[in-house]
Amino acid sequence: MRKTFAAASAVALIATAAGVSVASGEPEAAGEAAQKCANPTQTWSTSDGGGPVSADGEGDGKDYYGSPNLWNDNGSVSQSMGVCSFDSWYVDATASDSGDGAVLSYPNMHKDWHDWNSGSEPSLDSFERIPTQFAHEAPESGTWNFAYDVWINGVGNGPGTTELMIWTEYNGQRPAGELQKTVTVDGAEWELWANENNEIVSFVAKSPQTSGELDIKAFTDHLTEAGMLKSDSTLGQVGYGVEIVDTAGQKQRFDVTDFQVDAY
Repeated sequence: MRKTFAAASAVALIATAAGVSVASGEPEAAGEAAQKCANPTQTWSTSDGGGPVSADGEGDGKDYYGSPNLWNDNGSVSQSMGVCSFDSWYVDATASDSGDGAVLSYPNMHKDWHDWNSGSEPSLDSFERIPTQFAHEAPESGTWNFAYDVWINGVGNGPGTTELMIWTEYNGQRPAGELQKTVTVDGAEWELWANENNEIVSFVAKSPQTSGELDIKAFTDHLTEAGMLKSDSTLGQVGYGVEIVDTAGQKQRFDVTDFQVDAY
């Protein structure tokens, strides 16, 4: 069975009491045209592993893969993920934090550059840009974060692998590791967090956003220039979804209403 990977598979993220869930400014054009998924063509339950989702010839043409990705179940999680398309899907989730603040699941849509037969991956330097757009709607309560999950030098925790996360909006949560500094990347300010040996590196938006456009290459270039990423690094996987810790004692819906990522 093909396995998908979620953020911080070996290192639990820690929930904090002070969360932020603020949308900044007007939505980007990408978000304005977004649609909520009302009649899903694919539905996966808590225990289902997900499946391929066609890119419909958009962008670089590589297809997507969707997954409920319940990778750290503490026995409290119930999920139903409905997919209308790669850029329109939702998850209905119930989850309870057992007190350690650990992420329980990462329902997501992602695109693979990792070859699952040979293990080969293209060099980040082979791409001039990795443009992406996103839009989502989140509940006002609970503990969660919407984020990109970018696997570099392999997919899944292992020697030499880096997990790059880009948090767009969050509530009641903080990233793994320690705050390093505030940086400007791709025209916006981000808190830069990292754990020991930079195995997990997170950019957290200073002004959380519910929609927008980014160039992931700008983030990897920043890490390379800062000496936090090897210059010969490779691209394994890019996904967008929501890390769920707790749903405040009720079923909550998380909607993704726009998403696309390509590499050129």
